[in-house]
Amino acid sequence: MRLFEKKTAKDTSSSGLTTGQSVQLKSGGPKMTVNGMAFNGEIHCSWFDNNKLMSARFIPASLSPVETRPKDKPSKSRKNPAPSGSRRQPARH
Repeated sequence: MRLFEKKTAKDTSSSGLTTGQSVQLKSGGPKMTVNGMAFNGEIHCSWFDNNKLMSARFIPASLSPVETRPKDKPSKSRKNPAPSGSRRQPARH
């Protein structure tokens, strides 16, 4: 009997948590990532503890979603743009 069911990012548990979502125990602790949902309804999460990957299953009622800041998007501008109207010539060796 399999206890763990691999789901996609679109799948949600009955608690509304989705794979890839950041969560935290309601009692506190590290931020964790939802990896999937077990057949018995538990949520499989992972997190890092001093660079060591940890994982465990939790009942949905013990978890709450954590808001995450969107990562800064890299700038599309180049440091040294070529002057307008000029083309970069291939290097000759």
